[in-house]
Amino acid sequence: MVSNLARPGGNITGLSFMSSDLAAKRLELLKQTFPRIARVAVLYLPAEVSTAPELRETEAAARTINVTLQPLEVRHPDDLEPLFTRE
Repeated sequence: MVSNLARPGGNITGLSFMSSDLAAKRLELLKQTFPRIARVAVLYLPAEVSTAPELRETEAAARTINVTLQPLEVRHPDDLEPLFTRE
């Protein structure tokens, strides 16, 4: 285990899959790319173990940059189409 993904402090081999540590950075980059953005939708699968901490970190990041987060639950591929057609 490492204390910080940016500076692990030694030689390591491995990878990280969607770390909640990166939630704020992803949202920050989106805001920099689209400065007038006010609302961001996040598709999530509640059965995924990392969903809860990832969503919490993303919500906290959204508050700091004044963006409204709209979490949208997806449990099955059939759930996607109605989400993309709703306003």
